[in-house]
Amino acid sequence: LWRIFMYVCLCGGVTDSHIKDQVALGAESVADLQKTLPIGLCCGTCDVVADQFIKSFLSDVKDISYAA
Repeated sequence: LWRIFMYVCLCGGVTDSHIKDQVALGAESVADLQKTLPIGLCCGTCDVVADQFIKSFLSDVKDISYAA
């Protein structure tokens, strides 16, 4: 199977999958991502998009946790 991914940070080579993995491990902010990923450290234009992905992935996790 092919997995389509999106680069969120070109400078650091960070994809949406990297962010999703870190959210699954507990990241809740761009600052949390920066502890393990090279994101937002160069030009910083990816911060807004990264934050949107974090919120989206967190919302997915919360929706799943409340499902019965």
